[in-house]
Order: sequence, then structure tokens, then C-alpha cells
Amino acid sequence: MCLRYFSRIPILDASPRLQHVCLACLITAMTVGLAALWKWVPLDKMLVPTDQKWVSVDQILVPTQLVPTDQERVLTHQRKVPSDRKWSRLPRKRIVYWSPAWTGLAKDTPGWFEKHCPVGNCEGTKDRKMAEEADAIVFQLSHNNYLDGELPRKRSPSQVYVAWLYEHADYVRVTQRLTQLPKDFINVSMTYRLDSHIVVPYLSTRKRAPTKELDKIYRKVESFPKKKLVAWFVSHCKTSSDRESYVKELQKYITVDVYGKCGPLNCTRETKDKSNECYRMLERDYKFYLSFENSICKDYVTEKLANIFDLYVVPVTMGGANYTQVAPPHSFINALDFESPRKLAEFLHFLDKNSTEYFKYFAWKPLYKTFGYWAHAEPGLCKLCAMLNGAIPFESHEDFMSWWYPPGTCTRNKFKF
Repeated sequence: MCLRYFSRIPILDASPRLQHVCLACLITAMTVGLAALWKWVPLDKMLVPTDQKWVSVDQILVPTQLVPTDQERVLTHQRKVPSDRKWSRLPRKRIVYWSPAWTGLAKDTPGWFEKHCPVGNCEGTKDRKMAEEADAIVFQLSHNNYLDGELPRKRSPSQVYVAWLYEHADYVRVTQRLTQLPKDFINVSMTYRLDSHIVVPYLSTRKRAPTKELDKIYRKVESFPKKKLVAWFVSHCKTSSDRESYVKELQKYITVDVYGKCGPLNCTRETKDKSNECYRMLERDYKFYLSFENSICKDYVTEKLANIFDLYVVPVTMGGANYTQVAPPHSFINALDFESPRKLAEFLHFLDKNSTEYFKYFAWKPLYKTFGYWAHAEPGLCKLCAMLNGAIPFESHEDFMSWWYPPGTCTRNKFKF
């Protein structure tokens, strides 16, 4: 109707009522058209506002080299296994979990490997009496006494000894008897290190099909009051990373609220997922969180960062990992990229006053998904089973400690400001 009027009479010559009708018609048509266009534009080509212009999301999300998970590696290698080597036709492989405390990591339920793994003819047990018959013995070495006391009395030449480690290299080297054991005692590494035989990291990132519109992400961020700037939950007050000195200097230039044993504020984290009250408070009230590791060691990144990606908070990192290999692009701020705590504080103040720039740190959420430690532990055991069956070739460590703790693996910071 409006087009008919526009084609027959100039809009300025029309009556005021007709002008209003046509104007309303035009606005409706434009709104519907833009909504349809927004709906059909691919998410990575969508536009986000900046202070000067609109830019596409893929200009913000710089491409990164993400490390494949061990589940992907298992599947890739399994496709290369000849059909006559199908696991169901092979003799069963026995894995003994030697260490006493496993907190759910040991999979000794009958049929677990068969149900969960591409190569599933393995069985796990905590019964040390089965050690002499085992194809592999897994030592969980991340606590003080896990190599103390009795070790296996006999070892066949074909047995594989696996070191499962999730604490940083500095901690293990000081507290374990690894240096007192034969160099070739450990054959296979199962650690957070990206050059392990079996990689079990605290964090990995994968691309995914877009599941949320970017504007919904931004509205979610805006829905929180976020009247405060920086928070830090911490229980170890003296660390080799010297993070405590860095934070003390940082507090001269920006407010950092410290919760836990090392600060004046308290918040009980009864659970470690995003459902607990501390994380809800963090997401509601704060813009930034200090994900500072207690040690600066190769590839060492923990739940201090991984858990924050479930929230609408920007993590500030400090550690020895190459974060671009494990974290979503443009999802974190690396404190060690700044020449001083003062420069970092200036940048955080800048983001606080520029919501457009702050929002860019959430542009990854529709395009990537992060995974924590438990998502890697089970695929790690699947890979071990595949290795025992020859589906994945590997070379044993000849000297485990020379691999685990060579010079330069960890850095002991001593900040001077």
C-alpha cells in the first residue's frame, strides 16, 4: 500500500496523516529486513560495534594454534589400525592403579574401557596383587607419599610403568623420590605437559558450531552489576611464582579484593564449579579475576584459569604456559605481557571505562568451547589402552627426570619494583 502511494504522489505533498502511515510502514519494513539479515549472517561474519566503526568478529578473534585433545589423537590413530587388529579380537590388557588415592580417576569398573574407548580390550584394577600379571602399572605421583613405601617387587621386561602427574614440576621434584629411582623406571608420561605421551591438561579449547548470537552474549554481560574491578581467591601465600609480590604492587594502582587465607575477605568455595556462591559472586560483582599460578612451569595451567571460562569474567593470567595453545582467542589478559603492574592496572582501568573493548573479551563464547581436567582424564586412559595394544606407537622414556625437569622447565620469579 505504501509503495503504491509512493509511486503516485510525492511524500511531501501528501496529507500529514498519510505521511505518518507511510513512515510507519517504512520503519516496519526496514526493521523486518534487518532482522532477517542479522539472522542469516554467519556468526563469524557478524558485526560488533567499536568506538569508531563496526568490525567483524573474525577481526577480533585472532587465529590460534590449538592443541588437539588425546581423544582426537586416539581416534586418528585408530583409523589407521588394520581391521584384523580390531580390539575385540585381541587378548585383554590389564592396568593396575598402584597409588592408594585416586579420587575417581582410576577406572576399574568392569567393562569401562569397552564402553568408553575406541580400543576397549583393557581392564583396570586397584588390586596390587595383580601387578606381576599387569601390562601396565600407573603411579599417581602428585602427592607426597605416592612413591613412598612398597614398590612392585618384580617387573617383567614387557611391563609399562606410567607416571600420572598433575602437579607442577617444581612440586613433584622436591617431594617425590623420583630422583632416587632408576632412570628408566618410568616409561610413559601422563601429565599436563603438551609433549607427554598422554596429555591430560587442565584446559583445552575446541571450535564449535555457533550456538548463541553475539548480542545475547553482550546482553548477558550487561545483566550483571559488576561494580567492582579485580578479585583474587588464594590460599597459598608464599609461592615460587612470587605472584604475591606482583599483586601487592598492583594494588597500588587498582583495587584488588583478595579472598581466602592470604587476604582480608572470605568466601567459602564448597564446590569448584560455577554453581558455588563464590563464583556467582565473582561473576555478578567483578569484571576481572587474577588467574595467577603458584609456579611458572612449562605448560602448567590449572583450574585457576579453566573454571573462569565458564563465567562472564575476564581472567588475568600469570604462568608458564603458552596460553594461545589452550585458551580461546582474545579471552584473557596476560599480566606478563605488560612491563609492570602499573601498566597492567592502566589497561584494566581503560577496559573498565570502555565497555565496547571489554565486551570483545567475550566474543569467543559462541564460537569455542573449553574443557577442564576431567574431560581429558578418561580419554587419556583410552589412549593408554590403545598404546598397550600397539594401535599407537610410542618410544619409552630412557631417563624420565631428564625429560620432566631439565634446566629451564620452571622459573622462580623474584619481582623487583
